[in-house]
Amino acid sequence: MYTEASSNPSTTYSFYMTSNSIPSGKTVTINFWYHMYGSNMGTLRCYGHQSSTYKATIFSASGQQQSSQGAAWIKASGSYSTNSSTTNSVSFYGTTGSGYRSDMIVDSVQMKYS
Repeated sequence: MYTEASSNPSTTYSFYMTSNSIPSGKTVTINFWYHMYGSNMGTLRCYGHQSSTYKATIFSASGQQQSSQGAAWIKASGSYSTNSSTTNSVSFYGTTGSGYRSDMIVDSVQMKYS
């Protein structure tokens, strides 16, 4: 997932990506890599969803995370327990900052259930 912030530097944008349904009654472990370099950086979040009303924050980062464009990517991980009687999923939400220097990217997402 990549957020492009340069088309209108005075507006913030939100982007999201949601997984398919996740098996009920499991612990979900998620691993991914991300890069967030830019002086106008917004916020990146990963949520675990149980039905349409509940969400657990698995990961959250705001502001610039790397010191340069060429800096190494950061590996993140987290987990949550799914409910045994509802539809479960995982989603990423990226919200750009108010300037064009707020592109962010998520890559190599892996989910495991146990």
